[in-house]
Amino acid sequence: MKNASYYFKVRNLIGDLSDPKFVSGALSNTASEIINMISPDFYYLVSKEILTGQTDNVNNVTMVEDVNDSNKKGFRLENDKILSISVKGLDDDGTTAKYRRAKRVDSKWIDHIRDSASLLAPTSQEPVYVRKNKSIWIYGVDTPANTNDFLKIQYVEYPSLSYQDEYGTNVFPEELEPALIYGSAARVRFKELSEIDDKISTSVSTTVGGTGLSSAGTQLGNEDLEYARAYLEENNARIQTMIAQAQTHGSEVQRYAQKYQQLFGEIQKLSSSFYTSLLPYVDPKVSEKIEQPEGK
Repeated sequence: MKNASYYFKVRNLIGDLSDPKFVSGALSNTASEIINMISPDFYYLVSKEILTGQTDNVNNVTMVEDVNDSNKKGFRLENDKILSISVKGLDDDGTTAKYRRAKRVDSKWIDHIRDSASLLAPTSQEPVYVRKNKSIWIYGVDTPANTNDFLKIQYVEYPSLSYQDEYGTNVFPEELEPALIYGSAARVRFKELSEIDDKISTSVSTTVGGTGLSSAGTQLGNEDLEYARAYLEENNARIQTMIAQAQTHGSEVQRYAQKYQQLFGEIQKLSSSFYTSLLPYVDPKVSEKIEQPEGK
């Protein structure tokens, strides 16, 4: 089923789904989790490289201006797991354009970077960038170009997946798709488990029986014993109703509990399959945590 949609891959794993569109969110969240777990050695599977420099709607890049230094420009990207930034500037000969890798510097040094007399002041031969205000700020740049090839940015993209996307159509690396399906299926089961929680806390916990029993003592204090006896018969009928309702609710509790245990077991198996299929790609430190759970 190379060309089957993600929805059918998930459905074939866990059965019919009440809300197919929920799978889209499960897929996107699982993809982000996978990307955050894999080793940097495998970033090439999920990375992209763009040329940009000015407002670039195609690549979702927006230029912003530093309020403290109007000569400095920053760039805001929607996807911001940055792997590298290279800046185009003039070579030593003063005429040839060349990309130079920018070094990332902690934003706490921003004042030193802005100070041309500082030892940390960048040059066009050694540009730097910082992350601040949800943007990337680049220093040590020649006069910015007006074209969209001023910066070369390599970054990891967190995809927004749809349940209608097809398996093997380059929307997510095929090497990681088994983990994507297992993880998404587990998330769907988590949603169903939360719905069981809601049902237990609302419908099952509904108070059984009715009112009126508390009035029995008042009626028994009356001189008319026949009237009091009739009232007790009425209350006895109510008690029998309460017993039947309690039995019904007890059955509901058991049914929900069984469903809960079933879903819990499925989630454990799906989670295990998710981590197992991902092990060849994860960061070694993450791998150790997976193979040796906390507390062991």
